[in-house]
Amino acid sequence: MESILAIGVIVGLVWFWSDSLRAREFALRECKTACERADMQFLDQTVALASVGLARDHQGRVRIRRRYRFEFSIDGGDRSPGQITLTAGRVESLWLGGTAT
Repeated sequence: MESILAIGVIVGLVWFWSDSLRAREFALRECKTACERADMQFLDQTVALASVGLARDHQGRVRIRRRYRFEFSIDGGDRSPGQITLTAGRVESLWLGGTAT
């Protein structure tokens, strides 16, 4: 019985890790695209996980919500903060220093 529980925990952790990698790559693509559309530079080509938790989606189901931070530049000489929030692998919000998309 204990070994089944241990296997279940390991499988759950592997799933969460894999899902987190997919979510991060998706957030990276979305941030890069949003910066290109706004004619801004996506700095460092990376996003950093700021928080992870649970939230309800539009159908009321409990899903994983991840919030990432990143930086962008308007003219190449500045750094501005941005943020993207994903719920269940979909963009909930994307913020570019005062503008939400």
